[in-house]
Parts: sequence; C-alpha cells; structure tokens
Amino acid sequence: MISYSIDLIRRTEILAFALNGCQYSKEDYAQKYKVQSITIDRDLRFLRDKQIPIHSRKNIIGVFGELTSEKLKELLSEYVPLKLYSNDFSNQIKSISKIYKEHFFGRLVLLSIAVQNHNYIKIKYRRRDINQELDYILKPVRLLNTDKNWIIHAIKENHEFLQTFYLSRITHIDILNKKFKNIPFSRENNTIYKMVFQFKPEVSRDINEKIFFDEFELEELKDGSIRIVTNLPISNKLASWCISWWSEIEVIEPPKLKHYIAEMIQSFQSNNKLV
Repeated sequence: MISYSIDLIRRTEILAFALNGCQYSKEDYAQKYKVQSITIDRDLRFLRDKQIPIHSRKNIIGVFGELTSEKLKELLSEYVPLKLYSNDFSNQIKSISKIYKEHFFGRLVLLSIAVQNHNYIKIKYRRRDINQELDYILKPVRLLNTDKNWIIHAIKENHEFLQTFYLSRITHIDILNKKFKNIPFSRENNTIYKMVFQFKPEVSRDINEKIFFDEFELEELKDGSIRIVTNLPISNKLASWCISWWSEIEVIEPPKLKHYIAEMIQSFQSNNKLV
C-alpha cells in the first residue's frame, strides 16, 4: 500500500506538470523523484492504460490528445487524501487504537470490506439508552471518522432510512454472504423538508454568524423578529443547532423536526437524571 501510494502521487504529479505545460524530460522526473528512468516509463504506461494520452516526444513529456475530466477526477480523488491528509488519517488510526486496543484493527478492516463490496453485516450493538446489546443486520453504506470516534452509516434490514452506528458500541461484526445493490451515498440523505424558523428580536444580530446552511431566505418581521426559510434534511446537527438557541427560536415547520428534537431531549434526560 505504501508503494502504491508513492507511485500514485508521483504519477498524478507528472500528469499535472505535463498539463501545466512544464518542459520536463523523463530524466528530469527521475531526478526529481529519485527513481530510475524505467520507473517513469512505467508511470507513463500506467496513465496511458487509463486512457490518458501522455507521451514523451522530443524528450519532453506532454499530453497529446483529448482528455476527459472523469479520468482526472478519478486520479485526484485518490491523490488529494494521500498527499494532504495522510498524516491526519494516521493520527485518527492512532487515536482509535488507543481506545479499542487490538479490536480496532478487525473492526475497521471488516467494515471497510463490507462497505466496499456491498455485503450485509450482522453486528452486536450496545445501546446506551436502554442499556442492552442488540443484534442488527445492516447494509453498510459509508465508514468515516468523526473526531475521536468512527461511525458507520447503514440501513437496517427491512428499513429504508440511513442511520448512524458508532464503532465504539459495536462489540462483534460478521460479514454475511449476502449483497445489496450499490447505494450512492449522495442519494442517501434524509428527506428534504421545508424548514421555517422564527427568532426573537434580541438575537437578530447573532443569526448570520451561526447559520451553518448555505441556501436560505431571511425576513425581518414587523415586530423585529427574524424568520428564516430553508430546505434541509432532519439531522442531529440541525436539531442540536435549534436547541442551542434555547427559548430564542420557534420551529414553525416541519412538525417532524419538533418531534425529533423532543425525542433527542427525552433520550438525553433518561440517561442523565438530576440527583
């Protein structure tokens, strides 16, 4: 994997230099990346195998022919994480290894396999709200890091909605010999709702600084209160944002968001009772 990463970074950068019109030869690249010229030949063949018309002509490497943006996006999607975020990713791995000891390795690898191959998984999951360990069969869609924890976005068997499961609460994983159709993550967002929020005049100056969504309409009403209209999915982030305004906000639409917030508060209170 380390060799592959180094090769991919070098090949992507050679292509970028060529597209930028840099007049470099194979020998120039070999010296720059401290490899032999034959390695640069392999790099060019690798890129040509991806239908990228890169060649050495008159001892200068350049792109000669049409190039689709799809091929560039494919390379860039691998290059950027490896080049810019490899240290961050390594730190994330170190962090989880301290928490889960030897268990982190198997959990991350098995979940990665299941996500990549679209395999159903069966997990034992510790539910804090009811203090029980439950069995779930899931379609895992995406695995990602959030601060010091890892989460899996997945759909329960016989359900339709994407849910979040924390790696720290998974005590056992089995990859099942059953596959599901690929679910593009971009389509797995929750249903989009029309959101209408109304804020008291006292916080009118604070609103712009705390809005985290991009598209919205803002209207100042006659009494000085502010009304915001936007379209968003219901999420923990949105519910937490609403709660952070305390009594200064009224959720006018949709009613489902009000119920979602109420359930969140009730769940928190059930596990954090005042003494």
